[in-house]
Amino acid sequence: MFKLIILLAAAVPVILFVNRLFFRRSPKIQKAFAEFRRQVDFAAWALLGLAAIAIVYSLARFVYGFWT
Repeated sequence: MFKLIILLAAAVPVILFVNRLFFRRSPKIQKAFAEFRRQVDFAAWALLGLAAIAIVYSLARFVYGFWT
């Protein structure tokens, strides 16, 4: 059983390489995937921005508490 799992795990990179080498994506799929990646990137930056705002707000309230 373990030998089968190891064999499959070793075959995955080879299969992916051969798939990438011989089978190209259509331009329509490439364009859609690029748009999806752009949207995911925007969402990730938006979440990071919100987290940064929350951290700055928390620190400001913390410092304000010491001054009053």
